Amino acid sequence: MLDKGREDAILQSALQICLRREEASSAKVHLESYAKELSEASTEKRPAFLQIENLYFILLHKIAYLHKQKKNCLTYLCSCSARLSDRSLFKHVLLESKQLDDVTNEISNQIVNSVIIYLENLDVYPEVRIPAKERVQTLYEFLKDSCTSRFLKKILMVIEENDKSEEREEDKQLNKFFTPIVNLIFENLGGRNLVYPKNDVAVLLKFLTSFKQLAELVIRSKSIFLHLNLRDKTRDCAAGGGGTASGGGVTASSDGAAASASASPSPHGWFDAEKPCSKDKEINACGYNLQLNSLLGRLLSPTVITMPNVTNKEEIAMYKYFYNSATNSLNKMTLGALKSTYVMLRRDTDWILENCVETIKNLLKGGVESKKRVLLWLACIIISNEKKTKIMYHYSTYPQSLDASYGLFLKLLGENSYGFCLNMFWVLLCLCEPITMNKISDFDFFFFLRDDPFSKFILKNITNQSSFEEKSNVEKIKEKVKNEQSFQKEPKFITSIFWVTFKSLSVFFKPAIDEFIRIVQEVPNAKDKNIYYMNIHTWKIFLYSSRFIQLLFKFLHLSMAYFLHVAYLFDMEGNACLDMMNLLSEHSGSFTHLVLRSCPPPNERNYVRRGRTFGSLSLSANLPGGGAEKRDEEEPPVEVPQGVPQDVPQDVPQDAPQDAPQDVPQDAPQDAPQDAPQDVPPMEVPQNVGEAQSRGGSDHLFASPQFSIIPTFFLNDIFDIIYLLYELDTFKSPGNENFLSYLNVDLFLSFCIFTMLSENHIKSIHLRCEAAPKTFTYLYRSDSLKKIIEESELTRKYIIKSLTYVFIASQKGEYTERMQTRVRIVENFNSLFLNEIYVDQFTQLVIKNNNLFVHLIHLLLNDVNFLVEEVVSYLSEIKRREDKKRDDQERAISGGVSGGSGGSGGSGGSGGSGNPPVSRTAARTANTSSYANATRNSRVSTGSASHALNPSGGSDLEDSAPNANESYNSENSDNEEGGGGNVGTDITNESMRNLAARTKMIITYCYKSCIFLNLLCKSYPNSIVASNTILTQIVTCLNCYFDYLVGPKCLNIKVKNMEQYNFRPQLWLTSIVESYLFLLNSDKKNEELLTREIANEGRYYKPEVFNKAYYICKREGLLRKEDLNKFKIFCQQIIDMKDEVDLLDDVNDMPDKYLDPILQDIMLDPVLLPTSGIVIDRKNIERHLMSEPNDPFNRAPLSKEQLVPMPELKEEIHKFINELKQEKKRKKKMKLLELDAQNESMEQEGFLGHEDDAQGQSEQPVESPPGGAKENEQQ
Repeated sequence: MLDKGREDAILQSALQICLRREEASSAKVHLESYAKELSEASTEKRPAFLQIENLYFILLHKIAYLHKQKKNCLTYLCSCSARLSDRSLFKHVLLESKQLDDVTNEISNQIVNSVIIYLENLDVYPEVRIPAKERVQTLYEFLKDSCTSRFLKKILMVIEENDKSEEREEDKQLNKFFTPIVNLIFENLGGRNLVYPKNDVAVLLKFLTSFKQLAELVIRSKSIFLHLNLRDKTRDCAAGGGGTASGGGVTASSDGAAASASASPSPHGWFDAEKPCSKDKEINACGYNLQLNSLLGRLLSPTVITMPNVTNKEEIAMYKYFYNSATNSLNKMTLGALKSTYVMLRRDTDWILENCVETIKNLLKGGVESKKRVLLWLACIIISNEKKTKIMYHYSTYPQSLDASYGLFLKLLGENSYGFCLNMFWVLLCLCEPITMNKISDFDFFFFLRDDPFSKFILKNITNQSSFEEKSNVEKIKEKVKNEQSFQKEPKFITSIFWVTFKSLSVFFKPAIDEFIRIVQEVPNAKDKNIYYMNIHTWKIFLYSSRFIQLLFKFLHLSMAYFLHVAYLFDMEGNACLDMMNLLSEHSGSFTHLVLRSCPPPNERNYVRRGRTFGSLSLSANLPGGGAEKRDEEEPPVEVPQGVPQDVPQDVPQDAPQDAPQDVPQDAPQDAPQDAPQDVPPMEVPQNVGEAQSRGGSDHLFASPQFSIIPTFFLNDIFDIIYLLYELDTFKSPGNENFLSYLNVDLFLSFCIFTMLSENHIKSIHLRCEAAPKTFTYLYRSDSLKKIIEESELTRKYIIKSLTYVFIASQKGEYTERMQTRVRIVENFNSLFLNEIYVDQFTQLVIKNNNLFVHLIHLLLNDVNFLVEEVVSYLSEIKRREDKKRDDQERAISGGVSGGSGGSGGSGGSGGSGNPPVSRTAARTANTSSYANATRNSRVSTGSASHALNPSGGSDLEDSAPNANESYNSENSDNEEGGGGNVGTDITNESMRNLAARTKMIITYCYKSCIFLNLLCKSYPNSIVASNTILTQIVTCLNCYFDYLVGPKCLNIKVKNMEQYNFRPQLWLTSIVESYLFLLNSDKKNEELLTREIANEGRYYKPEVFNKAYYICKREGLLRKEDLNKFKIFCQQIIDMKDEVDLLDDVNDMPDKYLDPILQDIMLDPVLLPTSGIVIDRKNIERHLMSEPNDPFNRAPLSKEQLVPMPELKEEIHKFINELKQEKKRKKKMKLLELDAQNESMEQEGFLGHEDDAQGQSEQPVESPPGGAKENEQQ
């Protein structure tokens, strides 16, 4: 028991009060009312003392005193509690430590009780009456300004203890005291913006939510969801009333939290149990209301980007910092001032969003139901903005956010502003920031198969998208895993937030980037450019923030790692792969080494060898020891000789290689029609695993179940985002960081190569042949990444193989998309072939599988042969319009002279050719060289071919867009207007803009393909000339180039501004001539094959065209002297070979059995088709099989290996040909002898030898006088 003096001393020091006036000072207040009360109650005249037993009354008087002084009593009580912990204040009392602790604890408890009494709104204070509203305001100001965590924690502990005895929620002190505070915070956050951020209120909310009890109170307050009732969405497999994955009853969870949830009824997430649940229509339009009127919405609302609900310019950051209202113009800033403004606004934005993140993280600590409500709120915002992903947004050209009716538009549709969406995206990225690649193994890999209402709401509009596997197989996987232990537990938060954030990539980020690009593009057309410039500044402040870029790339890396994780670390049965897990662990979690070890993944590579089917699927949960299975070590590829492999099962087709994915893509031999479905099962799938497939189904898996169930659009989103970030780099200000500098290049290359090579994992043609190659091409163009990519071990091992497979597989795609893909691949080949490493890689690929090489060139030449015709058609149409416009102008100047007379006369010898008449101006300019406007650069080597065609290194295809930012969509937008993929349509009604864009795209592909052919001819002349299929096609293609460039119709494509369409005929002609010379440099025995094929090509080959090409090359200096002489000799060799070829032109005297049944020419290598019994020439059937792998006579499946040689018939045909040649030569010799005799007789009779002159003229050498060359050019 303490004496009165010590108690008085302790209380005076702690409470800073005294009872005697003479003791009062600046540090102590004379508590006059309490002293007076003591004196009146005491009959003795002894001095009064402050006693602990009277502390309750002392504090009542002190609070009343503070109320009169208009001071915050709670702040005073908190300071008193803090002083109790300062032992230096009580040294003069001379108490033992334990005794002092007991005294201070008792005083502290009394102080806390005084706070509770004050908040209970009891009228116990002497001489004052404190209204309830004032007490709430006092608590609010106290919490906002001076409350300490330690003091509030003590208060909450007492409140929690007191509430245990209360049954009704509304009677509990926590609700009574703090619900009004939450409401005040909600009201004070209204109208929050970047100019008036109300950070003190936001900090208060963060402080309160740091306490678990208050976090639960905040998250279950009505200000979170407003009128929405999502009671039916909170149930999961572990909650009462929730269904399991199979739709059955509830199974208690193994962990304590889930068990308690099963044992006690769920509070339905604190939603009203009597109010009806919200309908989908209400949820889909709730975003705008939640942004403006919910607690979290107001907390997240401040943004540097214009907010549609803020109309006062003084409250808009854009106007405050970038606009001068006095002059109605932009503020004039120096570069330094502008940078300072950027830094300041970025700092403010970062602080606001990081505070929001901390607040939400505090809410997530509240408990299971708190996590659910946060996720439900985030899901509501995402669902209400999914309309932004619809196609109508992508084709909008005007920036929507700058429209005067934008706010009304958002209100009607229930969407959120772009600034709010970006804030949401930032917060989601921050919530995923703690998730590292090492934590991917903690994910619920079958989350997409959950059937509980909560998971289905989180995954709304996701699970109805197509997955990597067919729906029937996904259902089988679901049936297999429905009894998994994870399905009986609540969904993991780490999994839920990951997929919610992944979904926000396409809902929040992609539409925002599109809007920013639209703003930039619309500046030239804007009336008030100041508004656009200010908006561009504000968008850049957010999008080019270093913190935002770091968060975004961290999540992209995590997403790419997830796909590689489920593709490589699980087998087709869903079991863990020990060898891959060990390899990943050895290399510190680097997925690059997994791809280097095996691409495509082991599941696809080992499928044929293992012979597994989906029917044997057994999950790791059912296997002992965790279900991990030791996978066979990687086997080296084995060269399989032609014929039937002995170790291949009997039901495997003889033409199917054992390791098909390594050598030939399974869709490689297919040349599907344009309207064929994209996901057609590959031809080489072994029949032993797909009997159901032959009946119209496919019940086997090539990928792990964990990978198979993922919706395909998630993978596409990754490539889209990386491409958009590349595009954003073009708008960055000088000095800003390069987006792509944050990219993990090796991880991206692993992900990209995996996508391109894993044809049975990624069955979508668009993903494999468009999304992945496009993104790789753009990044490869980047100066900062080009060298890194080329030096990567992944690139050196796989990129040539990947691009080759994709080029072939793209044949199944839509026409325009296929052309875009192939022009990019050809561009990449042209660039990579400048490095000998990649030439060697391609060589190894050719040696390993020559069929792949043949197929690649076959498809390339098919495209080029078709597109050359298109080029001529489009350029001719442009030329016609230019001539018409010029004639109309001349007619107007001359007073309306009829244009008909000028079109039919004076065309300089073109009238007899069947060509359309040319205008008078065209006739006047016909004497000039058709290449007068072209550059006269002579090429020293073909190594610089691609740079000569495109010095900047970029694709001319994308340059055909109306502006730099529509590079990818320009062709598609043209298609919508009639200039796209509608092949064969009438182009006379095409708009000039679309006609020009389409022409440029086609010419670009032809140019790049021509350069690629040049490189192939240089590197692989023997492979090309020795292949009957390739040689025929490449000769036809090159002869076609010659005919249109220097033939009789060359003037029809001589448009005014050739550079506008990337039309550079000089470089084109040089490349073609060099290609012939490269082929001529092959083995001597192949020279005859080449010259014979050229001479035998009857559609385009004309000696005079080759002669003209020679003179143009000589005149313009396009070739070196030795190459020019070589080409001259080559032209003469072709003329000589033409005479020999003509011997076989007449097939009338040949037996029918020697003739090809399709082309009706003589067969040089006859083969029997086992499916129809027809005999046909090998080169013709092989060429057909590369387009369609079937018998052309009965459409039965047929492969190259099934062709049956006919050696006896072949020998008989060649014997007949030799006899025919001898007979033809004998007859020709006899005819010449007769002609000589006739000439001698005519000379004796005195006649001139006109026949001899004619014969001599026909046999003159190729080189003719210059006058003759000019005359040919005029023609």
